[in-house]
Parts: sequence; C-alpha cells; structure tokens
Amino acid sequence: MEFELFPKPFKKTIALLQKQLKFAHIKGSIIITQDTIEYGIGEEKEMLHLSECTYISDTQRMQDKLPYFLEDLRRLEFTPQALLAIDGETWQLQVQRLCQSIGSSKVSATTRLGYYYQLGTLLATLHWNDEARSKIREFFPPRKYLDDWITVL
Repeated sequence: MEFELFPKPFKKTIALLQKQLKFAHIKGSIIITQDTIEYGIGEEKEMLHLSECTYISDTQRMQDKLPYFLEDLRRLEFTPQALLAIDGETWQLQVQRLCQSIGSSKVSATTRLGYYYQLGTLLATLHWNDEARSKIREFFPPRKYLDDWITVL
C-alpha cells in the first residue's frame, strides 16, 4: 500500500508519534505490524507483542479513578447550596433569562456554572422537550457556541 493511500487519521497518528520520538530524543527505528512492535538500533532489536501492551482509554482511566474521587468527597465536609429561584412567569421566560445570563460577559465562571445547573434542572422538569431545545438554540446556535451547546445538551 502506498503511503498516499493511508487514511488521514492514520497519517496524523504517525506524525504525532514521530514528533514524540524526536521530543524524547529516541534514536533507532520502530517497526509496527498488526501483531508486534519492534524497536532497534543497528543490529540490536527488541520485540514487543501487542498482547503485552494494554491501552487504557480516557473513559476507562476516569472509571478507575472514580472510586477514589468519591472517597475523597465523602471525607470532605460541605454544605450543599440550593439553586436560586429562576425569574420569569413562564418557562420560556425562565429559559430566556438563564440563556442571557450564561451568555453575559459580565458573569463569573462560578456564577455561570450555577446558571448551567439551573438550565439543566429546568430542562429536566420539561423532559427536554423540543420546544425548550429550540428556545435554547435561539440564544446558542450550535455552530457558533459549540462548547456551550455540548455542555447544555
């Protein structure tokens, strides 16, 4: 297979690996096949079978650390804070005010997080209906506010 025919994500991975090798000042060559990884300088070669390698995904790493995190939380003493009441007579006005508050540049990150919680709670009471989602889209178009959109929905 010619290198030009390799998938683009594969080429990116190879380029990243090459940068890491240069950064770590690793000399020699690496040969990677479907089953083994071979590293060597000159005639000396060392082989590693992929069955010996274990890749841990970010999700698995987080799941592994979750019990420790929960244990730390149990040790801490904290007082839960109640969310403030949301202004507005109708849920549409409440969504509008929360979205405006989230989008305000004058709001601190901590306060903004509270508004996200309030918006999530409000949407949960509305069972995440399409009308509520479309109301949020008016304030946070998915293409312009992608990070906010992913956070909210």
